[in-house]
Amino acid sequence: MDLKMFLVFTALLLHATLGFPIQENYGNSTAKSPSPTETYSEDEVIFNRILKVNKEESHVKGIHDAMAEFETLTCINFVKRKTERDYLSIKSADGCWSNYGKVGGGQTVSVMKGGCTWKGIIQHELDHALGFLHEHSRSDRDKHVKIMWDYISPADRPDFKKFENSNNLGLPYDYSSVMHYGP
Repeated sequence: MDLKMFLVFTALLLHATLGFPIQENYGNSTAKSPSPTETYSEDEVIFNRILKVNKEESHVKGIHDAMAEFETLTCINFVKRKTERDYLSIKSADGCWSNYGKVGGGQTVSVMKGGCTWKGIIQHELDHALGFLHEHSRSDRDKHVKIMWDYISPADRPDFKKFENSNNLGLPYDYSSVMHYGP
């Protein structure tokens, strides 16, 4: 084999070997083999841990992003709790919900992972905690929408209650409000 062919052959072998990962478990290695009860390789376990951490991080990031937008667009300023007696306790509980206005103590705002982590939903629940009602519950709502009670389950009807004495702050009815349910 001449030198030119040898170099081409070596280059091909080198290219092929670079495409394979380095293995730590060789046939006669003293490294411990996984037991039959271990269903994941170490790489899969690490990958699952990364996904879990990233999922938790994106939930927290979503809450921070929702709060940051409030602070940018309104006079509301969220601060990290130190020793305050009344505070918002944001949790991944059973669904997306919050009480209306200040209830005192640790007030739960539930933004369940996997269903409530969009910025608009988080802002909707924070608005409830700040005392805002649904847009479709305003005292003047009948001028703007028709509530079709036959299509609303009895359990969901309180979300459509009209507040006769609501303070609409002199603002026009907002169909695209984060506080307005869709059709």
